Amino acid sequence: MSTAFSSSSAAASPAAASTVELATGGVLAKLRSKMKEFDLDAFLVPSDDPHLSEYTAMAYRRRAFVSKFTGSAGTALILADDVIVSNDDEDSEEEKEDMAEVEGHEAVGYKNALLWTDSRYFNEAGMQLDFEHWTLMKQGQKKTPTITAFLTKLAKEKKNGEGKFRVGIDAFVHSASFCKELNEALEKENGIVCPLEELGQTVNLVDEIWGDSRPALPSSAFRVHPLEYAGASVSDKLSSIRKKMKKLDATLSVFSTLDDVAYLLNVRASDVECNPVGVAYCTVSMDSATLYCDESSKLTDDGVRDQLRDAGVVVAPYETLLDDVRNHVAEENSKVWVDTAHSNYAIASVIPKDSLIDKQNAVTPMKACKNENEMDGMRKAHIVDGVAMAEFMEWLENEGKSNYMFVYGKCCRFQMSRC
Repeated sequence: MSTAFSSSSAAASPAAASTVELATGGVLAKLRSKMKEFDLDAFLVPSDDPHLSEYTAMAYRRRAFVSKFTGSAGTALILADDVIVSNDDEDSEEEKEDMAEVEGHEAVGYKNALLWTDSRYFNEAGMQLDFEHWTLMKQGQKKTPTITAFLTKLAKEKKNGEGKFRVGIDAFVHSASFCKELNEALEKENGIVCPLEELGQTVNLVDEIWGDSRPALPSSAFRVHPLEYAGASVSDKLSSIRKKMKKLDATLSVFSTLDDVAYLLNVRASDVECNPVGVAYCTVSMDSATLYCDESSKLTDDGVRDQLRDAGVVVAPYETLLDDVRNHVAEENSKVWVDTAHSNYAIASVIPKDSLIDKQNAVTPMKACKNENEMDGMRKAHIVDGVAMAEFMEWLENEGKSNYMFVYGKCCRFQMSRC
């Protein structure tokens, strides 16, 4: 089972910068060496964990480890070599515009490591990336190609006789919808998506480089989210989901995102800083529900166990989800409801096309439409947070003007106190 990570940013001193540069170059060299073992032309390293979270536990921050960019959103693309991308006559005008970095240039050179991120992080990435090794791709800018467009162009330009352009991925940390889009685009040219698992590699390539330095997987225990705040019991929520499943003729629903699992089972945890969630999956059938997690660390609270048992939820090892889904789709007339935009490719890939119901899952609208208890809790939370903010701003205005570093420390502590 694949799993993921963060590194500190570059410091201002020359000595620190030199250390970061060596670390960046060394990591990339080792990663390319591993790519060569599998004949990969490119390898994608996203920010995501197996649950496609934007904010992840330290152990899943692979992209930060590889690039030293610590923003919450971004995707790194590691190429076997530096590349020159041309605007040839066969390209459409739209493709030419998308691929040209500077208007009027016929070809653009890129480093063999690229980072796509959005405008929230342009400055941060500009300070943290080592531009001897990296090219910053400013996502959303008119002349910045999407990852799919960029890779498709490279596949198209690979010469005949050199084989297909092979893009390596860890299927557990990319959404099924993205992988489908990328694979369809590459297949039209000269490319192919290569999940590591299909190459016989069960460990993410980055993890092998990270080694013992990789932070431990999160292991906080689940705690009960009381009914007075949830407003609906686990049994009630499961009943509502099954009614929606019946309308779609679904025999199994798979819930992958950590907030979906926390909401559905009325539990909270502390696996991700400032996010009250725990690493787990959940499936719901017409007569059962299963929580997939590390039982020894996650279920140490008797109240949580009682709540799950009362709702008919059983517990299974985290890593057995895929096998259980495979076994389910092997049954006659099985239909699995999965939101492929919010589920990883590893899950979707074991579900035959004629057994897949790809729609927004049943929990999403339930979370959006708050009940009275949830709305009351939101109001109270905003009041408490507003008071904390007002007190901090008053302190900052009257006492925080003289010492920048002291103010910075106070701001950090204040942010932590709001989580």
